[in-house]
Amino acid sequence: MTSFIIVLMTVTSLPFAAFPEDLWIEVVLSRYVNDEIDRETAIELVGRDRVKRAERELQAVSDDVQWGLDA
Repeated sequence: MTSFIIVLMTVTSLPFAAFPEDLWIEVVLSRYVNDEIDRETAIELVGRDRVKRAERELQAVSDDVQWGLDA
């Protein structure tokens, strides 16, 4: 299987007013999906709902990549 790095959001796409909290959430989730921190740590830092959503998004990307490789 091909490995790849997922970055969930770029800094330039964040509105300035929400920047600090949103950036923190994206950094934590990016570190989680790139196996830099474990699941429990990510849940403690940003909450279970956000971690579950990131897992669903990662699975969707993985499924799309696999579909593209099989095409």
